Amino acid sequence: MKKNMIQVMMLFLIVGVFLVSGYTVNAQSEETYYVNNNGVALTKAEFDKLSLVFHVRQIDNFTENEIQKYLGSDIVDVKTVYYKTISRDGVIFSETEISKEEFDNAQPNSYTCDENTRSGDSGFFETSYKRLTAAILQYSYGFSFSNVLLWKIVPSTRSYDVIAFRTKHMDFYNVAGEQVYYVGNNSTSINYNTNSAGYKGMSNGAGISMNLKDDTNITSFLMTQVADMQISDYNYTTAHVFATYQHAQSSLTRAQSMSYTLQAGGLGDVLYYSNTSIRNKYDDMAGIMLSIPIP
Repeated sequence: MKKNMIQVMMLFLIVGVFLVSGYTVNAQSEETYYVNNNGVALTKAEFDKLSLVFHVRQIDNFTENEIQKYLGSDIVDVKTVYYKTISRDGVIFSETEISKEEFDNAQPNSYTCDENTRSGDSGFFETSYKRLTAAILQYSYGFSFSNVLLWKIVPSTRSYDVIAFRTKHMDFYNVAGEQVYYVGNNSTSINYNTNSAGYKGMSNGAGISMNLKDDTNITSFLMTQVADMQISDYNYTTAHVFATYQHAQSSLTRAQSMSYTLQAGGLGDVLYYSNTSIRNKYDDMAGIMLSIPIP
């Protein structure tokens, strides 16, 4: 009898250890890793998932409903590219894709003097950095597309930049955009929709011309374009969305910035300008192609 009692007590002890261990692991996995400006708490796994698609400055301002919506989605495809641009007097000398590490370590804007030409501004090179992230998320009702461009170090030339997408076997609706400019930690937003003067929609995509806010105190820009999407043709195995952001390296009008069609071979494989002089005003930054399997 005594032996049986000891065995029962040992069994309860073992079960108790497993229960406590399980609780500890679960508590650690649910530990708050990040709290945004609206007081929404995120675990590390939740924050990491959102960070694949959105910049932390966006995550900072998401509401509880927005965060739960995005966390409930499946990431179909997401890609991020980083670029470093060196220019002088609005003329780009080089634009190269760089690593995330180099982008993260980039310092505030500086001007490098050309030893051969020291007269006036023409002797100085400007370096700017930008990050482009495009993603397709899937929900029960369909898909959503996002295209996010972060200027970490802002350009001196401020005119009509264009953020756009081109689709293949995908329909789109509810297109919107946003330009957020920062002065230190303070931000101001300019919103765009299909009724905005800079919006241009076509059967295979849409673009928004955004006039970059001209203020010498601005330290960063965050440009966004979003849309809801549906597969339009099930006779293929894969649909595609092509995303781009084109920076105007010299001044032009809004009408000129919108004089494009959406087609392969254009700037970023999206924006085609038949007028060479207008096309040459843009930096021709490479775009991103996203793929959506068709069931």
